[in-house]
Amino acid sequence: MDEDRTTDEDQRGDALRHHRDTAGGDDAAAGGDSLPVPLRRRLDSCAADWLRDSAVLPSRRARAGWLVAGACFVLAVAGWWPRLATWASFENGNPVGQFSADWSRKHLLDVGGQTVRRWPWSAAAGSAPGVSGDIVWDNRQQVGFLTFAGLEANEPLRHQYQLWIVDAARDERYPVDGGVFDVPAADGPIVIPVRATVPVREPLAFVVTVEDPGGAVVSRRERVVAVARPAVN
Repeated sequence: MDEDRTTDEDQRGDALRHHRDTAGGDDAAAGGDSLPVPLRRRLDSCAADWLRDSAVLPSRRARAGWLVAGACFVLAVAGWWPRLATWASFENGNPVGQFSADWSRKHLLDVGGQTVRRWPWSAAAGSAPGVSGDIVWDNRQQVGFLTFAGLEANEPLRHQYQLWIVDAARDERYPVDGGVFDVPAADGPIVIPVRATVPVREPLAFVVTVEDPGGAVVSRRERVVAVARPAVN
């Protein structure tokens, strides 16, 4: 029985070995002399080049991506800085806030185009004497900045200043609230962002009044300190 089993296993082993040999067995397929030397060197060179490019190209693409992202960020800041300064909380007397508002005003004048207009403070009846400056307003973007020199500093716990925008598309008795602000004691001009509570369609005038702390919903305009109307070209 053992001899028969051994004979059968030897026969199966011979059959398997014969099958591998006829199919081009492992030794034949893996032989180092199966490919010509120049062809093998060429394939090795191509493989090395591919691995090198695979390692370098992603880093180049990554650097290019960061450059594009950086350029987009710069453009976004340049285009949206005035609006960001308008939305940001403005603390009068804060050097950082004042620098931001002043820079944004100048930037709006530089790049705003024909939609940006300057409205000087006039010596209208009831206006505080010695007040100078203007308001820069872009009706398309609904962005603007007040500039004052000579406006008396206020005590926020007693009263505050409030801007009103007279809109031709609205009842003159209910001008648009342009925001409440304070004026600190300062030697030079102060720049204040406009915060219109609703869109302004066709501004006719900008009026600054003195109100109780927190401002008024509807001003009686009893204490007008500054009025700005379109400059005459």
